[in-house]
Amino acid sequence: MANDFSSDSNCKALWRLEDGALTTDSKGTNTLTNSNVTAETVDYKEGSGCGDFTAGASTHLYITDGDLDSGFPGKSGEANGTFSICFWVKFNSLPSPTYFLVSKWHVGDSKRCYEIGINNTSGTTQVLLALGTSGGGGASIYKHASAISTGIWYHLGITFDNNDKSYRIRIWDDNASSILGFDETGTAANALNIEDATFAIGDSSALDSTYQIDGLFDEIVVFNDVLSADEIDEVRAGTYGVVTTEPDTLALGMALNAPAIVIDYTALPDTLTMGLTLNAPTIVTTGDYEDFTTFTEVDEQPALTVDSTHKVSCLNYNGVQNTGYFYKDYGVNHFNGDFVHRFEAYISACTEAQSLYTLQNIVGDWLNNYGSPWSQDALSIFFQKDYLGTYRIIGELIENGAYAVEDDSVALSLSTLYYITVVRDDDGGANSTGRITVYIRTGSHSGVLVDTLQFDCSAGEQNNYRYINILSSLDVGYGDASNTGYVQNLALNEIVNVTIYPDTLTASLTLNAPTLTYDYVITPGVQGLGLTLNAPTVVTMKVVTPDILAMGLTLNAPDILISSSVSPPALLLGLTLNAPTIVIDYTIIPDTITMGLTLNAPTVVTMKVVTPDALTLGMTLNAPDILISSSVSPPALLLGLTLNAPTTTTATPCPCTDEIDAAVATIEARLDTIEDTLSTILEDTGTTIPALIAAISADTGKVVYGSIYSSTGEKKTITAGSVIGFVSDEKEDK
Repeated sequence: MANDFSSDSNCKALWRLEDGALTTDSKGTNTLTNSNVTAETVDYKEGSGCGDFTAGASTHLYITDGDLDSGFPGKSGEANGTFSICFWVKFNSLPSPTYFLVSKWHVGDSKRCYEIGINNTSGTTQVLLALGTSGGGGASIYKHASAISTGIWYHLGITFDNNDKSYRIRIWDDNASSILGFDETGTAANALNIEDATFAIGDSSALDSTYQIDGLFDEIVVFNDVLSADEIDEVRAGTYGVVTTEPDTLALGMALNAPAIVIDYTALPDTLTMGLTLNAPTIVTTGDYEDFTTFTEVDEQPALTVDSTHKVSCLNYNGVQNTGYFYKDYGVNHFNGDFVHRFEAYISACTEAQSLYTLQNIVGDWLNNYGSPWSQDALSIFFQKDYLGTYRIIGELIENGAYAVEDDSVALSLSTLYYITVVRDDDGGANSTGRITVYIRTGSHSGVLVDTLQFDCSAGEQNNYRYINILSSLDVGYGDASNTGYVQNLALNEIVNVTIYPDTLTASLTLNAPTLTYDYVITPGVQGLGLTLNAPTVVTMKVVTPDILAMGLTLNAPDILISSSVSPPALLLGLTLNAPTIVIDYTIIPDTITMGLTLNAPTVVTMKVVTPDALTLGMTLNAPDILISSSVSPPALLLGLTLNAPTTTTATPCPCTDEIDAAVATIEARLDTIEDTLSTILEDTGTTIPALIAAISADTGKVVYGSIYSSTGEKKTITAGSVIGFVSDEKEDK
């Protein structure tokens, strides 16, 4: 990620030192002159290259005072004495005695304004800030306490406030991935002496090679205001001006170390479609690290300091004889159930145990949880030097005022930044009353695993906690301790709120939509926009009133209402969502509709219940089960592909209808004739049908059987003794 200084009017110069643009100021018009500086494109910190400086070869970059932009710190004829200067530097060799890194400082002409350099006159090579005094004839020098080495990239942030004369020297050690020692801060004796000396990089303003650096420079940025420690860190991390978040930024494609996140955002798009890219120019995040300025400090010695919003430290802390700690009240039973807490700890000196983090239920230090009258419950993480001189991190449970259980790490080192994650499974462990797991890593919370501690709560001890204590004293009243270090970036991982205002939300359709609102409730392991997010519940409500909805073809849809309930094991913003159940209810009044699936039905979907293998944001939905009810019968329905509509068969008239009708009429006429003839015979002879049949049978020697149909179509069987009735339109004959 790259810094964005474009909207900061106090940023007066930015030299990125890229190959082919070593002299270019990317913020102002302060174009440098190059003397033998070359581009290094293999070993660099920002962009695609940096500047390579060689001592004794007359290598430096510079710009005269008269060519500096108005407002540049220390420009002659102006009153701009306040400055912040940040840059990356890596030394190939150390000076004897001094290298000038950035300067407006000409010794021979007594034009001393300011100089940032390194010096080894005391036997230790240290970073220094020099400020001109006595009209340029003298100097006040302030040094950082920590030693500098070769072969390490350092990020330096140096500030001076000409109003109250306060200064800061802040150094990041990129090999250790941590702040080097402690910031050098204080108040200068005098205001800044402004001179017309040349501004030089890698040398003094005299440009005489006396104080030339031997090493690499990258991304030098100059401000005419005072940056905070957090802002210096943002410049170093490449997040300055990008988003309003702390390190471990929540952004599209970047990881956020937060196991429990609530995200509420409202998207107000110009054009809305369903399923592809969300272009979001603005993301606002809150609730990442705990603000230590809101903690209460108790410091009897004193030895504790709030260094910045997210960092507290101790210096030569004798916590076994003195009471001291930072604490915050989160409310009764606040820390209950499952939780995941993360923090970073750095101890540079330790002669006794030093508590790093404690959850407890009273205001007091670690000792106050033990014994009468307190009889408290607590969970503590310590850094300790044992009786063999081995350094370890220890996890311990106190239950009802007594030691209950602990677990110790493998041997650890001083002056190492450890990333510690504390996980409680509230129903876990041998007693189903809670299991504590502590992960110790280096590099990051997802870096190299050094050791894992694990211990279980006792039966009946499923305890909740109210307070957090940081750097708590032991206060046992015997022995001596001298502990130095810090705790930073405490993340309780409870709430992160995100607001996104996109340019365009697009998918496979074009839809003019006034408002789209999403509400997500997410409980992840590691959350990233573009990385995996374990989410047990996602609820989405959408109300859309489009003019034209196109899902492959044109849909005249005056109103669409969509309600979705999703219970997936994993939610991925930008990648795959494994969703076992999705319910979508919507009403569409179309002429023609396409969707993106094949539907074998001559109707338009008004309801779908989908159980997919995978639902993807911007990918294909594999839906094995679709329940469809609809009210429209188009000749062809396309859901992204061709609809195989069932064929309706209609009866075709027979070509021989007239002949059949004529034959039926003839048969009916002949039946009438037979009926009349038979009736006349029976009437003239005075006989009956049975008698007639009997006579015929006697004459032929055969019994005659037969049947006759009445005019109503009923079939009558003729046997001896049968009575035959004929029904005509007028009467019944026997």
